Amino acid sequence: MATREEIQKMINEEILKLEKEKITKEGGKMENKMFKSKMKLDKVDNFTKYVMAVAAGKGDIDKALNWAKKNEFEEIEKALTISADSGTGHFLVPDEWASEIIELLRPEVTVRKLGAQTMTLVGGKMHIPAMVGGATAEYLGESADIGVTEPEFGEKILIGKKLAALVPVSNDLLRKASYNVLNIVRNDLINAIAIREDKAFLYDEGNETPQITIKGLKALATASSNVLSSLGSLGKDLAQAEDKLKAAHIRFVRPGIIMSPRTETFLKYYYEELTGTYPYLEEMKNGTIFGYPYAVSFDIPTNLTIDTETNGTELFFVDFNEVIIGDSDEMYIDVSTEASYKVSGNLISAFSKDQTLIRVITENDMILRHDDAVVVISPLNWDVPTV
Repeated sequence: MATREEIQKMINEEILKLEKEKITKEGGKMENKMFKSKMKLDKVDNFTKYVMAVAAGKGDIDKALNWAKKNEFEEIEKALTISADSGTGHFLVPDEWASEIIELLRPEVTVRKLGAQTMTLVGGKMHIPAMVGGATAEYLGESADIGVTEPEFGEKILIGKKLAALVPVSNDLLRKASYNVLNIVRNDLINAIAIREDKAFLYDEGNETPQITIKGLKALATASSNVLSSLGSLGKDLAQAEDKLKAAHIRFVRPGIIMSPRTETFLKYYYEELTGTYPYLEEMKNGTIFGYPYAVSFDIPTNLTIDTETNGTELFFVDFNEVIIGDSDEMYIDVSTEASYKVSGNLISAFSKDQTLIRVITENDMILRHDDAVVVISPLNWDVPTV
């Protein structure tokens, strides 16, 4: 029979064995968890990681490098070393990563989403040929001379207009580098740029001297006398818009519609009593109306004046193949913990809120290759439900 001391020794050895097994098991789980977390982080785009490193470093290159190293972002370390303007808080985003932001903007900005062509502005400017008079062709007799005709070309110039997006980020978030945190920062940046671009492409007037804003689609339609009064229904309004573009020999390569959220809601749930159906609902589930792709912009007003009412809105009909957006090949990032920003007209201090302000600066511009490629129906109020 084992003595008391021997039994105690056996118990201690068994406890030690169980503890070792537990440590090994938990260590494996921890390593697996860390591996999965690293896998998730690797899926985040390099642009977002770069922005986070700059922000976490508060504009200090050494601190930004330490943050990148700590999180094992080797590519970010290399990029910071090459592109940082040390001591100024001014960081140039590598070209290939700046282009990532354009792709992320595509589904968020109505004009981009519906198929506008995009080009890179090298040096901030690009000349685009625009045909203003077409070459002619004719059938000839066997010995008749062939007439020489030349197409007439004009020229449009894309000149980068400065776009700055300001995003406040909690310093608590910057101290972490989780997948969810990086996504939050990225989404805030994309949202800030998309909101300003959407407004610019639709409604900026570009009438300053010197010009500092984009000439948007409404201003271009106005200049071409292509702002048409509503005929009272979507079908009639689209018909007159089509006729206007066809008369200008627009080819309808990539036609589309931009409408207000109110118009979309009305059309989706419009009930036709004669047939007992919702005629547009199924088609709109696929993102089209009358066969045309459409997008919704919150920048389109719903308070335009019609007679004595102030419930008017408007609708854009565009061949987006004729729309060209020039995006700069340079994008800069600045950060500050001391600056202030406005919310609903109130000045907010980043320092008092324990925030870091991230400012992304780039340039872009937009032109129409054919001046008549856009029609705006305005004002309209057939989308206001009758009680």
